[in-house]
Amino acid sequence: MRLLGVILGLLLLPLSACNGPSPRLAGTPAQKVEVDGATFNVFVSGNRAEAVRTNFEFPATVRSVFPRAIRAMEIASDCSVPPASVTGDPAHIKARLVCA
Repeated sequence: MRLLGVILGLLLLPLSACNGPSPRLAGTPAQKVEVDGATFNVFVSGNRAEAVRTNFEFPATVRSVFPRAIRAMEIASDCSVPPASVTGDPAHIKARLVCA
């Protein structure tokens, strides 16, 4: 029984980090931003931003999520996001910021 608990713990461990930024932005405080029904935790440091979508959405596609993630990063940073700099998937979006 103890072995089962260890195995389940190891299997669930990766899920505990699903709401945070990449190691590059670790320790950066999150700003919660809602855009058109999508909720993101946005992390901003220097000229980089990451948006982690925290709401359930089906189907979540790059085409449907990226524009809202870009807007969330712009709101959180007061900077613009060049669309060509956006990478990631519908759950974790990364971008470069251009601040005037």
